[in-house]
Formats: sequence, structure tokens, C-alpha cells
Amino acid sequence: MARNWYGEAIEVVSADKDFKKIVIEIAKLYPKAVVMADIAANGKSWQEQCREIMLSGRKIDAIKLCRSLTGMGLHEAKEAVESLI
Repeated sequence: MARNWYGEAIEVVSADKDFKKIVIEIAKLYPKAVVMADIAANGKSWQEQCREIMLSGRKIDAIKLCRSLTGMGLHEAKEAVESLI
């Protein structure tokens, strides 16, 4: 019998848990899914979010956000963020 992944996911999110660890594990396996979920929740792409942070003069924070949302390495994220402005 096939597992009911949706039902199991609903049980997990309904429980009182620390979701940071869960999201980190999901991000390792499915980084694109995490980025798409963030876009759906915030209504902004990672580029838009990082651009706003860059425009406020917080380049390091923008790079950190880029890395966390996309799974990029440090050098790749730095170049991506710098290309936004």
C-alpha cells in the first residue's frame, strides 16, 4: 500500500515541533521546493528579497539570505547578489 505522504505531512505540521531542523533537512534534499515555498509565503522571489536587502546597505545579509534560499555556495551567492543592483 502506498504511503499517504500528504496525511503524514499534515500530522507533522500539526504537532508542536521545532521546524527549523525539519526545513533544513528538506532543503538539503529539495532546495528548489524550499525556495518555491518561501516565494509562495512571502510573495517575493529570492532575487527581490536580496535586492531589497542590498539596497539597504546590508550586502552580507543579502548573501546569507541568497545562500539559505537557493543552496548556492558562498562565491556563487556573492556574484548573484552583486548582479542584482
